Amino acid sequence: MRSAIALAWLALLLCAIPARAVVVAGVNGTGTNNTTDPGLGFGFGNVGIIGGATGIYLGSYGGGYWVLTANHVGMGNIALCGTTFNAVAGSGRQIGSADLYVFRIDANPGLPTLTLATSSPVLGTPIYMVGGGQQRSAATQWTITKLLGDNDDIWTTPPSEEVVNAEGYTFPGGNVLRWGSNNVELLDQSFSATACFATFFSRPADFNTSNEAQGSAGDSGGAVFFQSSGTWCLGGVMLAVSGLDGMAGTTAAIYDYDDLGYGNATLDADIATYRGAILSVIPEPTETGMMMGGMGAIFAFGWRRYRQKNSRAG
Repeated sequence: MRSAIALAWLALLLCAIPARAVVVAGVNGTGTNNTTDPGLGFGFGNVGIIGGATGIYLGSYGGGYWVLTANHVGMGNIALCGTTFNAVAGSGRQIGSADLYVFRIDANPGLPTLTLATSSPVLGTPIYMVGGGQQRSAATQWTITKLLGDNDDIWTTPPSEEVVNAEGYTFPGGNVLRWGSNNVELLDQSFSATACFATFFSRPADFNTSNEAQGSAGDSGGAVFFQSSGTWCLGGVMLAVSGLDGMAGTTAAIYDYDDLGYGNATLDADIATYRGAILSVIPEPTETGMMMGGMGAIFAFGWRRYRQKNSRAG
């Protein structure tokens, strides 16, 4: 059956192997690129590592320094630009009933204050994803044997010589913060009572960009940026990945040649939906924080091929 997998789950199962990097397709063998700020201005440096997952430094609000992540990730010390900042005890709050969580850190990282999206993206909106999910392998191919009824499909690698149904990546381990790009391809989705939009990991012929990206285990709490009226804004928070029939839990970022060619999908909390709720928990940005920001400047599908099976990080 299809499954929606919380992006932080593998970090729990393999806590001895840190899992950190957005998966990027179609580039240089093991995909070890895209680990530095591309200089486009979307806030790469504001994204950091919380244990085996990801968090986003929002900026200076009301004299405090605030981080946003997934509620299933929760509060923890965050590493930003090579420095670890401590979470302030008692400062954490869930955003309503959504899978979103904010907390304060104990010092000023000297990073910009991010702009929170005031409107949801439309279909086709170009986005950039930044997260600390699992590193990928070199490209792998599979033959998929389709089974009738509720039986899971069987994935075989190496594939038969006659039939290759899918191509993608496995997780060999390793960790690094990474960015990639995609386009918004589904609206009005949900995961864990959270309003989301989604991106698909497409087969090569359908890549929207040269850095086609997909969330992986450990990307929970990672950032999704897009431009609105020429301004970069935080538009989403990565929460979950949708899997495919019979796909191994340690395998992700797969684009399937069957049916419509769609593979895994990343579900992202829609920040515009929760902007008011976030700002009701944290004060408005301080004037100083905004000046510093100016200076400092990835689930329920209505789809027959997907069904939910959620696994949370504690």
